[in-house]
Amino acid sequence: MRRIPILCLFLVVGASEAFAQSGAFTGPFLPGSGTYDTIPGGTFEADDPLDGWFGLNNAASLSSVDSPDMRGDRIGSMVSPFVGNYAVLKQLGNVLTVGQTYVLSGFFRTDDLGGAIGFDVGNYGGQAWYQTSGIFVQADSTTIGDWFFGYTTFVADNTSMMVRLVRGSDTDPYATNYFDDIAVTPLNDFAAPAPVPEPGTLVALGLGAFAALRRRRA
Repeated sequence: MRRIPILCLFLVVGASEAFAQSGAFTGPFLPGSGTYDTIPGGTFEADDPLDGWFGLNNAASLSSVDSPDMRGDRIGSMVSPFVGNYAVLKQLGNVLTVGQTYVLSGFFRTDDLGGAIGFDVGNYGGQAWYQTSGIFVQADSTTIGDWFFGYTTFVADNTSMMVRLVRGSDTDPYATNYFDDIAVTPLNDFAAPAPVPEPGTLVALGLGAFAALRRRRA
């Protein structure tokens, strides 16, 4: 399920050297902007079943809940009765090409202080998680209540890796953990969504366009 960009400020066009390996920034985001390939069960919409997601050691559960303020009508909600350090996971299946660079991306938000929220990609060996790449934001007074878009690049080391949605330590039981549009995209096909410009930026853009028009008329 690909989102086609209306406007992209972080466009990648065959130049991975110029693209930061990971990052996260806040919205609001321009509707429809960004190009990425959501994984099955990653949009959390009614027509996209959550089959395949499971809680590690049954410590957390994932459900789809109504929320009209993000992409589509529904978002993913991860909850746990425990105090941090829990995750839900999904096996990607045999969809990756070994040695190819991909971008793991998605939207996430928490309304509760403590620990960190984000996602990563990797593999399990025995009982140990081997993280290949991830992106996390600390849940503090400057970040809670805001939607973030995060992305991180990784090189596939097998054809079927695992994605985790994670809440770090030092949280309260049943802390809020929201996610949307979890995606894995070949690097050269990826573009991040564009944040809505600040009013000052819009004024500056308008003045720039006015100045250019005056020069053309002159």
